[in-house]
Amino acid sequence: MRKSISFGSVDTIGLDVGDKYTNFCEVRDSEPREQGRFPTGVDELKKFFAKRTSCRVVIEIGKHSPWMSDVLKELPFESLFVNPAKF
Repeated sequence: MRKSISFGSVDTIGLDVGDKYTNFCEVRDSEPREQGRFPTGVDELKKFFAKRTSCRVVIEIGKHSPWMSDVLKELPFESLFVNPAKF
């Protein structure tokens, strides 16, 4: 049996990062709760997470990974960068 970890109202936020926009999906209890997008950028990423409680963040490895990692290290979130080629 898989152990469930709760981080408040949202367990995990998945980010699909593009050059212009970042799409997100918030998941709770294995069900999508909210989806949307915001412009890709440092200030926009900080603003997006400023409104959220701590949770797990899953991001695909890409050219934006280094600066996103730096920003997320400053915030109280567990961030995981994944390589989809490994799955």
